[in-house]
Amino acid sequence: MKLCVKLQTPTIELKITAKDAAGVKDSFLVGFKRYEISATDAKLKELQAVMQETIEDSTESGTAKLSSFIKGEIAYLKQIKLDLVDENGATKEITVLDTRTVKPNETLWGTPDECLAVLLDLYLASAPYRVSLISAMQKALLNNDYSEAEAKN
Repeated sequence: MKLCVKLQTPTIELKITAKDAAGVKDSFLVGFKRYEISATDAKLKELQAVMQETIEDSTESGTAKLSSFIKGEIAYLKQIKLDLVDENGATKEITVLDTRTVKPNETLWGTPDECLAVLLDLYLASAPYRVSLISAMQKALLNNDYSEAEAKN
């Protein structure tokens, strides 16, 4: 059993909004892991090192390290809308309300953890979503929204 103050729960849920070059938007919720101050400092240093390494090594290996770090910080996804395209090109929209409680899908995933992994791979392979996830992860680790503070200045 663990006692948590209201603003220090094990996860923080943030809304991710991604926009492509054509101005089309999509949004969903992400549950990021939250840490106490001492652990947060270590995580931020680790993130800085991974980001620096990614800048210096812009190969697939550097990008994979950043993706791996992001995946390790996400506990769940909610309110996901996807297009499922069959072999004939027909499109059907599917919704994942919460990756923690999703039902198995024989062709897509077997467990909630597999669902989370599949979805994170898709989102991290898409530039608009990737940028939004990185920004939200930094916000979750810093436990502050600097964009709001900057907007007020």
